[in-house]
Amino acid sequence: MHAGRVIERAIKQSRAVDTEALCIVPGEKVWSLRVDIRILDDEGNVVDCACVAAMASLHHFRRPEVSISGEDVVIVRARRMGPRGRRPRTLLTLSGG
Repeated sequence: MHAGRVIERAIKQSRAVDTEALCIVPGEKVWSLRVDIRILDDEGNVVDCACVAAMASLHHFRRPEVSISGEDVVIVRARRMGPRGRRPRTLLTLSGG
């Protein structure tokens, strides 16, 4: 899949994700991120739009805090992102001119 590779390369080269911060236990446990993109309609520039959407979603990602006890890793709590602990909904609208 050509578009997937282009988006992956753009994210890696931009260093938008702090890969060091994804490490829980060095050499053993890490957070894994996955971005799913669903194209509803293709009127051109689909790769650019998908890349912007992927970057926006990664920008809103907040890594949960963890507690490590021996070999057990426990998620302590997810960070609150909005009022009453709800994640804010992001609407990204792109229009051509």
